Amino acid sequence: ALPQAATLYQEVADRYPQTEQGSRARFEQARCLFDHAKYVEAAAVFQVFVTEHPEHALVWHARLQAGIAGKQLAQTPEEFSKAAAVLLEIARTCPDAELAMQAFLESFQAQQTAGKLDAAAEILQEAIKQQPESKSLHLLKYQLAAVNFQLGREEQAVQTADDFFAHYPELPLAADLYLLTGDYFASAGDYARAQTYYSKLHRPPFDSVLVPVGMYENARCSFLLDKLDNARELLNLLLTKGEGGFKLEPLLQAKAEFLMGDVLAKQGNYEEARKFFAFARNNARDHELGFAALGRQAEMLMSLAVNNPASWDKAIECLNEILKPENSASAGLREMARYRLGKCLEGKGDTQGAILIFQELYLNYVTDRDAGKIRNWQYYYLSIFDLTRLLERKGDLESLRKAARLYEDLAASNLPRSAEAAIKAKMIREKHNLGEGH
Repeated sequence: ALPQAATLYQEVADRYPQTEQGSRARFEQARCLFDHAKYVEAAAVFQVFVTEHPEHALVWHARLQAGIAGKQLAQTPEEFSKAAAVLLEIARTCPDAELAMQAFLESFQAQQTAGKLDAAAEILQEAIKQQPESKSLHLLKYQLAAVNFQLGREEQAVQTADDFFAHYPELPLAADLYLLTGDYFASAGDYARAQTYYSKLHRPPFDSVLVPVGMYENARCSFLLDKLDNARELLNLLLTKGEGGFKLEPLLQAKAEFLMGDVLAKQGNYEEARKFFAFARNNARDHELGFAALGRQAEMLMSLAVNNPASWDKAIECLNEILKPENSASAGLREMARYRLGKCLEGKGDTQGAILIFQELYLNYVTDRDAGKIRNWQYYYLSIFDLTRLLERKGDLESLRKAARLYEDLAASNLPRSAEAAIKAKMIREKHNLGEGH
């Protein structure tokens, strides 16, 4: 329908070129083409309108729409930057404050799409300076804070964000900025300051999916600051949906349940913690978090097995689930599961089974190391200390020689406790007269 309307407007414009009806028809012809995503044609007709009617009330609308059409046609960073320059020129020269502000925002978006964030930030700063009373000022300040975070200009970003909060603390955009600013301080390890921003995300005033995210992050900061009761309180509120009856996304619910498990485990309440890790597994399903929750469940069961030996088998079930070949658990989680499986077998009294698993973990690392592959050394390191302990307990000469060689391997690896491993190897050899390197 639109192209037909554009044709009709063109006929009127061509027939009555010097009349208001004709000039208006030319503008509407261009707008129809624009609305139908015919940007090349639209830009050309808007330019015709500007040329034919330079004094018309709609001339700046036409210039702006032609500039936006150019932005819509851009495909490469260079083309977006070129469109941004055209729009910026309109923003600087347009006498209509509202249209000028729209041009500033369109120019900013074009430079942002081009990946020229420095230039984008400069456009926002110029717009704020030019129009301090604009109705769009909140949007400019929000965008400036966000871009400065992206550029790594954290001090300026926080300053702009705090200015935004002082003027617009309850605008929907504030929720996003509270989260962004909190995330910055959390990533910098300043959890207490992060909480001052996360704690602002509540209902009312915000009716946003970011509210539960902010509550979770707030609880995580409390946990990291060892404020466990506070973390529990926040998580209870989140998980009972007491804050305005919001519905949690399954993955966020799983993260909150996982964190609650961590809090309870740190408080020594392993049975309750295990339940929450089980909830997290059910909600995260085959996501990496779901497999990590299985690992933590196993860990809780291993702690409970000290007084309840039946828990060893339950822990082994959790670990074997992670290790199933068809499951998508990461290599790191699988290695963790293998290591804990070794600890479970040892706990059940199957020393030889445990030795075989620790040996496998050690050999996997050494094989990759010898092939020049870099990998995490955590379980290599742990498996050596467990292996040597079990081999020394066996006490036969062959086992003692193996233990000494394992310590020597660690001693040569320049990892934590390498010096301690060298001393232990020497002690075993001297105590049992094993000589050097045998």
